[in-house]
Amino acid sequence: MAFFRIFTSIRNILGRLSNFLPDGLRSRWRLSVFFSVILPAADIILASWLYVLIMVLQQESVGFASFKIGRDQLVLCLVIFVILTIVRQSLDLLSLTYSRRLTQSIFRKISKQLIARYISMPWLDFAGDNKSAKIKHCTVTTLDAAYSYQLVLNFLNAFSTLLLLGFVILYKMPGLALAVVSSVIILIFINRRYIARKVGIDTLMHESYQRIYHQKLHEVFELPREINLLKVTEHFLDSIDGQLKKLSSIKSDLSILPQLPRILIEVLITITIALPLFFISSSQDQSSKELIASFSTIALLARRILPAISELLSSYSDLYGSMMNLKIVDTELNNDLAETSSKQVLSGFNEAYIILENISFSYRDGRPILNNVNLTISPNDRLVLFGKTGAGKSTLLMIAAGLIKPALGNVLFKSEIVQGNELIGYVAQDIKLLNGTVLDNIIFGNKEIDEKFAWKMLHAVNLDEHIKQLPEGIHTPIGDNGITFSGGQRQRLGIARALYFRPKVLFLDEATSAIDEHTERTIMENINTIMADGAVVFITHRKSNADLNANRFCYL
Repeated sequence: MAFFRIFTSIRNILGRLSNFLPDGLRSRWRLSVFFSVILPAADIILASWLYVLIMVLQQESVGFASFKIGRDQLVLCLVIFVILTIVRQSLDLLSLTYSRRLTQSIFRKISKQLIARYISMPWLDFAGDNKSAKIKHCTVTTLDAAYSYQLVLNFLNAFSTLLLLGFVILYKMPGLALAVVSSVIILIFINRRYIARKVGIDTLMHESYQRIYHQKLHEVFELPREINLLKVTEHFLDSIDGQLKKLSSIKSDLSILPQLPRILIEVLITITIALPLFFISSSQDQSSKELIASFSTIALLARRILPAISELLSSYSDLYGSMMNLKIVDTELNNDLAETSSKQVLSGFNEAYIILENISFSYRDGRPILNNVNLTISPNDRLVLFGKTGAGKSTLLMIAAGLIKPALGNVLFKSEIVQGNELIGYVAQDIKLLNGTVLDNIIFGNKEIDEKFAWKMLHAVNLDEHIKQLPEGIHTPIGDNGITFSGGQRQRLGIARALYFRPKVLFLDEATSAIDEHTERTIMENINTIMADGAVVFITHRKSNADLNANRFCYL
């Protein structure tokens, strides 16, 4: 009954892994499985030939297939034995190479899918979720999930080794085979009843502890100035250390538990092998030469079988933990999310870029932010949004940009915007920059690199002279999130990035709040020139900025 449950469990695991396998890797998976199960056959051939070699070394003739091999063929026997060893080890290397590369390929593809899933999430879902957990899922959790395939290959290899080599030992020494089988059954029961279950529970606890630990690290690295100035370093370090103690303890358990089967089996199998061999050697059923050859053959097979039993039990235990990670990744990839703002196309002849019809919106607390708002954004518009703090200006901007789906109403876009031929630019107040060069942050992944145009955009935001003074100019690294730049410089670099993509509609959400009024006036004039045929929608608390640049006003 226990074996039936184990068989069913492994079959279910194989089914889930097969369904989860990324497209394009199935042939490589089948090849890896083939190499895993073919190795025991090579071991049997090698062990059989070792028996022949030892008998020939003792000047005995051995019938092999339809041939008679004697002392005269000793050199040939040695050559064949060397060749078989090389072939067997080559298969081992191929198996190792294919399985490890397959695991990394699976990790890479699943991680890419998960990253794509996260960055395409509705903005509110993404912003409101735990970013540290997302990073962990894309790295540690995904790698552990991909390792499930390696564990299955290890299990199949161990199972094939026990099955094939077990039959050989059963044929040669039935008593020894039965003793080994009995030991394996006892260990499987112990492993399934106690060790595997404990690994599964500890894996869930490990996931929880690691998520909290990553979150605390993220908070500390985001707030180093405040922590130091307010002299609360010890509090945060103690909090991290407390969580790290829990994580370290559970990691230790997860590294020790899978090793228990190996320790138990080495003791148990040594006893079960030693006793039958003692009785066999005491009997007179075989000649001393045959006993030597048989013992040598069994020793070679046992050298493969003992690690196989240990691998079988430990991989079965580890599978419980890795499948938990696979389940987490699967849930993240297939979790139902709120529908993001769908871009509906304007119908009929209409020159507008974006039309908002009867837009209403409230956040999850139920507090209404926008109520029945109508707005049209057309070419040459310079539209400014006014309103008190919390009136919904930034929310309306994100709805108009298609980042947030309204609770009620429709957002209609020009067909070229929906098709991607014309773009929308968005610059927030808090600019996020890449840990790369100035040019990297301007082109922002654009495959068409136009350094001359990038300099033009830097000039438009009055940042070109500062960039020229940097050690490597536009190719100077700016550090993590532009740490070497001031707040105003970071905002200007963000505006240059948006302008580089030549958008038809540009949204500025307090994007010049950290820039002095004189520089802001120059930048807005340049934006108006660059966006001559486009539309600019901006939020500002400076009335002078609105009076100079806006031709339309929206009050919320």
